[in-house]
Amino acid sequence: MAHRSTGTLTLPWSQTSQRSGKQRVAADHTLLAVTMTLALVGLVMVFSASAIVAGNRFQDPGFFLKRQIAWLAFGFLLMHLTSRIDYTLWKKLSIPMLTCMLLLLVMVLVPSLGVAAKGARRWLRMGPISVQPAEMVKLVAVIYMA
Repeated sequence: MAHRSTGTLTLPWSQTSQRSGKQRVAADHTLLAVTMTLALVGLVMVFSASAIVAGNRFQDPGFFLKRQIAWLAFGFLLMHLTSRIDYTLWKKLSIPMLTCMLLLLVMVLVPSLGVAAKGARRWLRMGPISVQPAEMVKLVAVIYMA
């Protein structure tokens, strides 16, 4: 396949669309295979560690496995959607995202907002769920530094 010279770097694994002329980068199959393998190992671990407890408590040995599969499907959908976003948009949004995450970290320290558990204040309650801003900050810090 011949690539038109557009003054941009052409990667060997990229493909140029005939209709739009835009480059489309193929998925990294090795990364996808490793991710799926780790996810499957995680499913096996969840089931082996929780089948007896789930069977006793919920009369369904696969209770936690089903929940894990649902969250895994959500995670893969999110991974697919975020991979479709142009990297320049991530660059533009990195500083606003980092600012928001730092504000969330400060909110954890406010007694009326942060949830104290076992002597530490690490969680924020947002409606029916609790979130740990420090985990989100790790992801945003990687995006910012990239």
